[in-house]
Amino acid sequence: MINIGIVGVGGTVSIARSHLSGILKDGRGSLTAVYNRSREPAEKFLQDFGIDAKICASYEELLQTVDAVIVCTPNSTHFGFAKRAIEMNKHLLLEKPVAVSIEEAKILKELSEKHEGVHMVGFSYRYASAAVLAKKLIAENFSRVYTVNCHFGGKRLANPNVPMEWRFRKETSGSGALGDFGSHLLDMVRHLTGEEFSEVKAFSETFIKERRSGEGTEAVENDDASALILRSRNTVATFLVSRVGAPDMRISLAGDGGFLDIDFGRPSRVVYHKKEKNGPYLPEKFVEEFDEDSKLWIEREVADFFDAIEGKGGEYARIGDGYYVQELLGNAETNLV
Repeated sequence: MINIGIVGVGGTVSIARSHLSGILKDGRGSLTAVYNRSREPAEKFLQDFGIDAKICASYEELLQTVDAVIVCTPNSTHFGFAKRAIEMNKHLLLEKPVAVSIEEAKILKELSEKHEGVHMVGFSYRYASAAVLAKKLIAENFSRVYTVNCHFGGKRLANPNVPMEWRFRKETSGSGALGDFGSHLLDMVRHLTGEEFSEVKAFSETFIKERRSGEGTEAVENDDASALILRSRNTVATFLVSRVGAPDMRISLAGDGGFLDIDFGRPSRVVYHKKEKNGPYLPEKFVEEFDEDSKLWIEREVADFFDAIEGKGGEYARIGDGYYVQELLGNAETNLV
C-alpha cells in the first residue's frame, strides 16, 4: 500500500477532493496524512470522506509520514512544496502550473532529473477519452499538422461580485487566464501533435480591474483573457483563453491527414474528416461522443500515478513537460503586443 499525503484541501474550488476520490477508487494507495495552512478545513475534508488520517502541523511532518505527495495548493506555493518533496525522494503529483516563473520551473526540472521517484504534473485533460482517441487518430493518419485553433476558459470569475482571491494576484498566481487555462492547452496540443512551439506573440486584457477586498477594493493584477499566436517548425496555432466567459476546451487542427475537432465539454466529442494524403477530403466523417466529467479524468490521472510508481507505463506528464509549458507562458508574457 502506497502511503499518500495531500497538501492543500482547497477552499472555493477543491481539486484535492477529486484526487482523493481517485485514491479511494484505485485502492493501491491510502491517504495517510494531510497538511493544510488552516486545520479546520483539513478536519472537514477528512470528515466528509470518513477518513482517519493524520493532520500534520507542518509540511516536514507530512514528508516524514508518506511515500508520495499530491500538491493541490495555490500556484505560488508549488515550487517550495515540490522542491522539498523531490529532494526527499518522494513520489510527487504536482498540480499545474509547476511554478510561477521560468527560473523556478527550471530548478524543479533539473532537480527531478537528479533525484529518484515519479515526478508527475497534473495535466488531467490527457486522460479524457476524447484526448486518447484524438491522439490515436493523429498518430495513425497525420504525418504533419498544418494549423491548430483552440480556446478554453471558464465563467465563474465573470461575476464582478466574486471577491478578491489568490487567482487575481501575480504574487500568488502568476498570470491569470493565461496560466490557468493556457497551461492545459499548451500541454494538450504538444501531447496530441508532438509539436513544440518556439515563437509566440500574445495579447492580454484585464476587463474587471478591481475586486472587493475587505472593506474596500483591490486592483486585479493579472489577465482576464489572453490570445496567443504560436509557430513551430511545421505548425501555426492560435490560442484564446478567458476566465470571464468561455466554453470548455476545444481544439481544432488540420493537416495532411484531414481535419480533427476535439470538444472536451460534456459530452465530449471527436469529429474526424479524413483527407487523402495527396488528394481531397473524403465524403464521410467519423464522430464519437463520451459522457464523462473532469473528476473521472483526475481519477485516471491518479491511477496512472500509481502505475508509474509501480514501474508501469511511462506516458505521464513529467516536470520537464511542465517546464516547457512554463517557458512558453513566460515567453508569451514577455512578447505581449
